[in-house]
Amino acid sequence: MEDEETELMNYYDRETKQRVLGFYHPEVEYAGLADGLGELESFPEETSAEIALSFDQAYTPKEIRESLPEDVTLKWYWIDTYSPDDLERMNQKFEGEFVNSPELSDQVYGIEEFSFDEDIFTEEEQPTSEEGFVDRIQDGMTLENGKYYSEYKRIHDLLKGEGERLTADDVQVVGAVVTGTKENLQTLEDMPMVRASALGVTVNPYQ
Repeated sequence: MEDEETELMNYYDRETKQRVLGFYHPEVEYAGLADGLGELESFPEETSAEIALSFDQAYTPKEIRESLPEDVTLKWYWIDTYSPDDLERMNQKFEGEFVNSPELSDQVYGIEEFSFDEDIFTEEEQPTSEEGFVDRIQDGMTLENGKYYSEYKRIHDLLKGEGERLTADDVQVVGAVVTGTKENLQTLEDMPMVRASALGVTVNPYQ
């Protein structure tokens, strides 16, 4: 559905009728950028929500963890798996205008932020989300006859670059999903690293 004020398209899940998260790559030009954080102003104070953050450049997961306020819950990272050819294609114009739509949540690769489980790991042993992601890619690379081997290899080679092997330090993220109350999420509005933000599910616990 088109938003009458912004003229941007909002996407909804057919079953839940809730908004579908959208992401904006930092190296792609768009006709307009979503401002979900700004939209929160019109919601009741009791609202809790999920927000898709799109960053102004690629960051490491560690940089994101250290940058976000403590009262905002980091749930998920959007990993940059786009090749130069992908970005060139995405930046094509139609009749002189950028017409790119955001990448929807079911079209992108990402990883969940691991939560510390003291029953399984000590704090020093707790693996990071990016370490878990690299392990899954390495596992996929061992299945040469597997259905998704070519995609595992594409992501592996793209992230590894000129390095000898893929490591957690090679994982770059260009967006994230966070949750929190209206008040807590609005503290993100002044963060220079946030290029765009898109609302997802919103909940008012008192309704």
